[in-house]
Amino acid sequence: MKLIIRILGTLSGFYKSGVISEDAIDVLDVEYLAHISIGRQRFIVSLDTGSSDFWIPDISCSVCSKQHRYNSNRSLHYVENGQKWAIQNGLGNAQGFLGNDTLYIFGENSTRLDIPKTIFGQANFIDPHFQEAGFDGMLGLAFPSLSQFLALPPIYNAFQQGLLDEPIFTVYLQKRGNLNHVPGGVFTYGGLDTEHCSTEIDYHPLSRSTYYQFTIDSVSFWGETTGIGISGPWETISDTGTSFMYGPREIVKQFAEMVGATLNEENGIYDINCNATFGDLQFLIGDKWYSIKSEQLIIEHGKNQCWFAFFGKDDYPQWNFGDPWIRSYCNIYDMGNQSIGFAKIIA
Repeated sequence: MKLIIRILGTLSGFYKSGVISEDAIDVLDVEYLAHISIGRQRFIVSLDTGSSDFWIPDISCSVCSKQHRYNSNRSLHYVENGQKWAIQNGLGNAQGFLGNDTLYIFGENSTRLDIPKTIFGQANFIDPHFQEAGFDGMLGLAFPSLSQFLALPPIYNAFQQGLLDEPIFTVYLQKRGNLNHVPGGVFTYGGLDTEHCSTEIDYHPLSRSTYYQFTIDSVSFWGETTGIGISGPWETISDTGTSFMYGPREIVKQFAEMVGATLNEENGIYDINCNATFGDLQFLIGDKWYSIKSEQLIIEHGKNQCWFAFFGKDDYPQWNFGDPWIRSYCNIYDMGNQSIGFAKIIA
């Protein structure tokens, strides 16, 4: 997968990149990761539009033996902060203290985007689920108003420092099947991804500028033999850090019954026949219908074993558009205009 970097010059010893496109690493179609560096140390992080904070394990974390751990003594730019923090997400809890350092995002031929004065979390404890997650930490890409650190998210910080052309980024994701740590998409910071995404973009206003939250007006779905259509409105978010789709519990239950998926009570995931055939899942957003093909909703996780990529939920927002949605359309996150755009994938 080709990385595209446009180098505009250097300032105070760091590169100033107008647009930088970074490869995403696909883990079994359920996680999209990237390599970053901070304090002259390398880490693998989950790229997450559903959160705003950047954190990695600290050397003081005794339960983080499976992760790379940050040592401030190895950094040339570290500034102590010390403020305590604790967060919780779908994988569990993490806690620690804050620091300040320069974050490096890499492109091809050793070029990079340097983001000085990055506030980040140094975790001295992570839950067992994080310990087994296969990555080191999280890089949040949502708005500052969602930050539990009360800090600028790194990419937003880069925009504010004038390191990127525009306050937008584009996400293109691939479905690679039951493969582990393979190239699986591109995150393009500061501009559009014209290599993989159509230049015809439908923009929709955000209903809230915390997550990338917008309104769905209707949903329709065709199962193996029957179909349903349900009118909203509902709220949803575009979330790269969520492996599946989430929807209102009773609606998801209907979807599962229509495709012959059965709920595994032990893990809360729907199992489905890997050869199941059913129609498109469609959403009306504004005045346009968008479709998710059935192959995006069937996730292989072993020989002849597959999941139906949906969870039911009862909280707000009512829906969560995870990776099956983002693999169906390029998502353009426009922080400046507080809107989100969708474009057809062309590569």
